[in-house]
Amino acid sequence: MKSILASTSKGYFLTFIFLFLYIIRPVSLYSQNAVLERAISINYQGEIAGLLDELGMQTGYSFSYSSKLLRTERHIQVQYQQTKLATILKEIFGSDLAAAKVSGTQILLQSLQDKASISGSVQTRDGKPAPSVSVQLGDNRYTQTDANGYYRIEQVSTGRYLLKVSLVGMNAQERKIEVQHSDSYLVDFILQEDEQQLREVVINSAYNKFSQKETAYVARMPLKNLENPQVYNVIPKELFEEQLVTDYNDILRNITGGNVSTSNNSSNQSMLRGFRTFNGMRNGMTAYTLVAIDPANIEKVEAIKGPSATLFGASNGSLVTFGGLMNRVTKKPVDYFMTDLSFSTGSWGLSRIAADFNTPLNEEKSALFRLNTAYHTQNSFQTAGYERNFLIAPSFSYVVNDRLTLLFDAEIYRTTRFLPTNFSFGGSNFTINNFKDLPLGYETSLSSNDLSSKVGTTNYYAQANYKISDQWTSSTNFSYTMTEYFDAYRLYANWLSDTSIVRAVMAQKPQRQIATSIQQNFNGDFNIGRLRNRLVVGVNYYYFVANLRYTNPTPYDQINVNQAGAVDFSRAKLDAILAGTNFNTQKSEESAFAVYASDVLNITDKLAAMASLRLDRFNNKGTTLNGTLRGDYGQTSLSPKFGLVYQLIKDGIAVFGNYMSGFSNQSGADINGNTFKPMLAAQTEGGIKLNLLNGRISSTLSYYHIAVNDIIRQDPSNQAFNIQDGKQVSKGFEGELVINPFRGFNFIGGYGYNHNRYVRSNANIEGKTPFGSPAHIANLWMSYRVPTGFAEGFGAGFGGNYASESYFDDMNTFTIPAAKVINASLFYDQAKFRLGFKLNNLFNEHYWSYIGMPQNTRQFIVNLTYRIR
Repeated sequence: MKSILASTSKGYFLTFIFLFLYIIRPVSLYSQNAVLERAISINYQGEIAGLLDELGMQTGYSFSYSSKLLRTERHIQVQYQQTKLATILKEIFGSDLAAAKVSGTQILLQSLQDKASISGSVQTRDGKPAPSVSVQLGDNRYTQTDANGYYRIEQVSTGRYLLKVSLVGMNAQERKIEVQHSDSYLVDFILQEDEQQLREVVINSAYNKFSQKETAYVARMPLKNLENPQVYNVIPKELFEEQLVTDYNDILRNITGGNVSTSNNSSNQSMLRGFRTFNGMRNGMTAYTLVAIDPANIEKVEAIKGPSATLFGASNGSLVTFGGLMNRVTKKPVDYFMTDLSFSTGSWGLSRIAADFNTPLNEEKSALFRLNTAYHTQNSFQTAGYERNFLIAPSFSYVVNDRLTLLFDAEIYRTTRFLPTNFSFGGSNFTINNFKDLPLGYETSLSSNDLSSKVGTTNYYAQANYKISDQWTSSTNFSYTMTEYFDAYRLYANWLSDTSIVRAVMAQKPQRQIATSIQQNFNGDFNIGRLRNRLVVGVNYYYFVANLRYTNPTPYDQINVNQAGAVDFSRAKLDAILAGTNFNTQKSEESAFAVYASDVLNITDKLAAMASLRLDRFNNKGTTLNGTLRGDYGQTSLSPKFGLVYQLIKDGIAVFGNYMSGFSNQSGADINGNTFKPMLAAQTEGGIKLNLLNGRISSTLSYYHIAVNDIIRQDPSNQAFNIQDGKQVSKGFEGELVINPFRGFNFIGGYGYNHNRYVRSNANIEGKTPFGSPAHIANLWMSYRVPTGFAEGFGAGFGGNYASESYFDDMNTFTIPAAKVINASLFYDQAKFRLGFKLNNLFNEHYWSYIGMPQNTRQFIVNLTYRIR
């Protein structure tokens, strides 16, 4: 099944790419420009150069070319009657001619060998070289200046380009250039800054790193934060690398208003605006990942707030929820050599080795390769528990020409670890109502090192970016994600009384879940009259299949937690119990096809309106459980999105409002046979965004109101059936502040208030707060690095998280206590290496995640990173 599905997906994708590139291929020689389609009659004998002069006289266009590369001194004899100019050129030059492009009143003839180079120097105002300055040619060619301020870009095709030099905190400079032949073009830049100012810029840009809002994923188009009416948080690698993160959940703790937890299958998740959200998006594509994620290959994490079905699809499987979604952006190849080697050690036997290697594969730097890998071992602070993880993630990019860029990457992750225990409190003699009052030691595990699980994920991703014209681009994307449970066990612990627990185990082996996505986006940036439009039109196909094999939770024993040795666990006993247990076999399939469009219209330079719509067709082929098929159905949904942004100060202060919608497909019918429709959510939100003092102050403040309607609940008049009239309302405030008030000091902080209630639901939860939804959540991290002097590079960091109390269950009978966790670090950071020391949970707080798992006690981490450039 694996090979068939993989080869089928691969075949569909390659066919799709081929057809797409054929349709939009650069027509060049067969250009639709009128002059190349013009019918020509000519009778000529002599050199090719003379023929081109004759053709120029007939058409009114002059020809630009390299006589050496196209060998125009050759003698020919031709006779054409009413023949297209493009055909004549093709027959004259044959395979020597790569393209014929019309530019103004010129026809540029490009040889296969006709490539140019652009080079130059970048200097400060006082004549000193400017190293590490970014140089961009067009939309997809990048490099940076070397230590002497020089840069060079090879293999440049003919055409008009915008050449730009920039550095964060520095005024960018641009030059328009036209490349006509295989010449060497020299373009120098003199910056407005002098050497001392540039040093300050470099220091500030290198460490003004917590505010990186620019992204093309949130709106599926290049859009500045202050132009976007949607709220989102970006957690860049510069932040979590400084925090010495070795666990992906610690990245998510930087999300404003996010309540983080590991799920019962070990995957990473967070409550966003009161809705449980898995980390299920990768590079803007669905990546159904049901195991933990290693942070080694992460460039940044984007938390996109509110129901976002218009651009990202239905709220099925908690990947895209009514509270938002989390998109992890992986590291991509860059056009210079670099290697980072990192080793971390610390509490509970932590040993982690990671490497990040990048290199160009040719002199032109059009082929780039990057490899990230990590091996991680660690035990638990509890009496049982460990993890052994391995990641390898290669990526390759290739600039085919100035229009087409290809990207391929893979991510293979394998782990042996504990799956978190599933707690429940259902006994009639159970009277405790708070985790902190349980008579079980905080460091006592109910499991055993014999009950580990072997699981893994495999991700493949491909992208083709094509520049159709100066106004239109195309992006074709393919994603394949496979989650495998090779040999997994879940422990269930049900408290019958204040001291008695029944333990049960579910075995899962083997299981495989595969998600495949194909997405095509066309982006336009054009004017209608004097109004600027930025438009994305896209289609998306998604297919998911799960093949599962598992037991029902099988009773293992009943223990008294006060008895010595009661929690001991025997693998031999478990194997004997499971030997007589039948395994369920289950297969589920679903697919979705969607078309969507989103337009940002600049009514004025400061006022912009966004209008978006999605049409989504969902097909659930049902679930076959032990040979019986149930639940096959299909649904069609519309999802609109509207937004308005007004910049009070251009690129400085903006006020915004949005209306966003989401949907979740539902199966079943009520007592009258009426088929249930998709559950719908609508958000209204308004707020203000700041980007002041050249990026030193970045902030977003907003109030939101999310109403979820058509929730399925138990029919109060006949509890054997369901009705669809439930409602949930989640509303609140979020504020994020990222500042750099002076050199070397950085601050990022967030606060979220959430009021979340089941307004109309089953009687036992109506009016109650959904589980895992604290009213108050805060996050903070600040650091200072000495920028100059004898102590340059020394620094310290301090921060933490706070969550008010919440509930473990929707009935609000069991409380998760409030928690405040403080972390601190010291480091010494130089160009070639970084040495860091960190204490997590400085005051040894005892606290629990919203699935009831005790969280890490005080932990130390020591890290050494060596950089080769």
